[in-house]
Amino acid sequence: MRINYLHIKKLAPTSEIREKQKSEDARTGELKRFRNKLGQVFANEYCKQILSNFDFDNFVSELKKMNAQNVVLLCVEEKACACHRSLVANELQRKYNYEIIHL
Repeated sequence: MRINYLHIKKLAPTSEIREKQKSEDARTGELKRFRNKLGQVFANEYCKQILSNFDFDNFVSELKKMNAQNVVLLCVEEKACACHRSLVANELQRKYNYEIIHL
């Protein structure tokens, strides 16, 4: 089907970030499987530790080399807004004016 695939481990949340979210969930009584959006603790830490250090220009350059016209960020979460990939998508929209569709 000629679909290119990139697995970018540098965008994965760290264990430390996930643990902070687990602690926040325990404090608020929220269960991960029922989460409809990312917790603020997770989002803040992910943006500070991961997104602020990620080379988006290089990533976009790689996409252009592959002639990518559409990019899909795969997610295991039921709702895209409850996954760290939504933060990546939002950053791509902010920096490069990409159209983002959350399915």
